[in-house]
Amino acid sequence: MLFVRSKDGIKTGSTIKAGAINETIKSSMPLLSFLYNTYEIDAITEAVGWFKSCLVYASSYSRYSRLSRGNSAKKLYDLRDREKDLNEIIRHMDLGIDGFQIIRRSAMNEESEARATYSMKLSHQAKGNEYFLSESEESAGTQKILSLLSDLVLSLQDGRMLIADELDANLHPKLLEQIILLYKNPKINTGGGQLLFTSHDLSTMTNRLFRRDEIWFAAKDESESSILYSLSEIKDEKGSSIRSDASYGKQYLNGRFGADPYFKRMLEWGSNGK
Repeated sequence: MLFVRSKDGIKTGSTIKAGAINETIKSSMPLLSFLYNTYEIDAITEAVGWFKSCLVYASSYSRYSRLSRGNSAKKLYDLRDREKDLNEIIRHMDLGIDGFQIIRRSAMNEESEARATYSMKLSHQAKGNEYFLSESEESAGTQKILSLLSDLVLSLQDGRMLIADELDANLHPKLLEQIILLYKNPKINTGGGQLLFTSHDLSTMTNRLFRRDEIWFAAKDESESSILYSLSEIKDEKGSSIRSDASYGKQYLNGRFGADPYFKRMLEWGSNGK
């Protein structure tokens, strides 16, 4: 523990010496950043370094975006020394892709400075023949895997956390499951990488893939503020924890875990005859 911040003040952990923080810190001040920029505290520097190492996957890029495709190709080009590992993950996903090529083209802009563009060709085998498709000709799911590929390799091999919003978007449930299983395979996740993602897909909300403490829900309270809670914290009407062998997805749809205000409103709307 580095510190606990509450309305009563700041309580530091054993990694921060007593008296190391000698200022009154406003409640609106982001504490970790403030301590990092103000003091030379090894534990704080280490924590900030970990956050800086996290990989954030921006799923807002349109799959038709030229910028997005070029960015994916460039990131893979920068990891060309890990081509074997990139191809291994592609094969693990069973996308029907036998390999890929990154094409780098240099051009000259108006100021006569070199400017490179990147594109991708993917190899497919069909009836004994080899065919190449560009990234834009692949399916939406394949394009998303390709845009994730470089971050996956860095996360799995370098032990970094990959953070992805709506990871299930444009992905078949089986592909989403394959991504999760990459992190559970010690032969592939050699660096001890972590995956933190949001999803609306219930097919992966199973005890086969996750422990109860690994599944978290987001819901709005009466003040419309978002709250987070873990499946391991939920108790049934008898005060017992949810069974580890329960059907989590089914129970969620039955309203056992909350975090489904939209379904509730729809039922209320229908019951009013509207």
